[in-house]
Amino acid sequence: INELIQESIPKTPITGNQNALLKIVYDSEQNPNLVESNITDNRGKIIIDSDTEINSNLDGKSGLRFSNLKNQSKSISEIVYDEDVTPSAGIDGTAFFPYGNHVKIVNLNKTATNYYSFPEGYYIQGKIIVGPQSGNIFLICFDGSAYHLVQINETEILSVLKSSNAKFSCVAIDKNDTIYIEEFNSKKIFKINSETTSETASETLYYNGGPSLSFLGFDQELNGYFFDYEIRNTIYKINEAGIKSNFALLSFEIHNGAVKPDGSLYITSNDYNDKNI
Repeated sequence: INELIQESIPKTPITGNQNALLKIVYDSEQNPNLVESNITDNRGKIIIDSDTEINSNLDGKSGLRFSNLKNQSKSISEIVYDEDVTPSAGIDGTAFFPYGNHVKIVNLNKTATNYYSFPEGYYIQGKIIVGPQSGNIFLICFDGSAYHLVQINETEILSVLKSSNAKFSCVAIDKNDTIYIEEFNSKKIFKINSETTSETASETLYYNGGPSLSFLGFDQELNGYFFDYEIRNTIYKINEAGIKSNFALLSFEIHNGAVKPDGSLYITSNDYNDKNI
């Protein structure tokens, strides 16, 4: 090893960026030499290239940042919060996330403020859903004894669309702002017209029994895609009429996913060692 190190030391000093990491290359006679790489380390941030950096000192947190994806320049803005949150994009450049009994909104100036607050003792379950047509937000709220599916419009007026003592496991929305909500114990999924209020809510049974399903999303034809919550490796497709069919059987468990309007599915594995999509 010592001989290799000695042979790798260049005969002339390396000039250029002193923070650049060195790499071993071989000349035409297969002699090793050290040359400057395109990776730099300034003790707080490792820059791999102009588009990718590993920052070990970003507001006390570490992170891998990609500034360029698929050759399309992406601007990045950051807001640091004191615990993990799950944001949902609004239709006007804002974002929403649940925080205890509060709905937080992230404005264009990157400040997070309370958008709507429920009474103390209430808790927002899961992520917030944003209507693609109206921009209204939908969420499941637990008051200590019952679960409520609520809608909050742009003037912050709250409407309760459905209430039950049975646990609501998840909620989803299609392109027409129609809401789909599942009761965990009964394994039933209900379809609700979000343009109504609790007094006139138009509710129909969308899926009845069978495996407990988790939502992936909807395509433009209003086909819904779900995975088996318990087995987690089977994807089902339910058409607008509520007819269920097997769509895919995978060799791994599903953690989460998304659906493009054309019906393409993007799935993440439940194996946290597998980071592939």
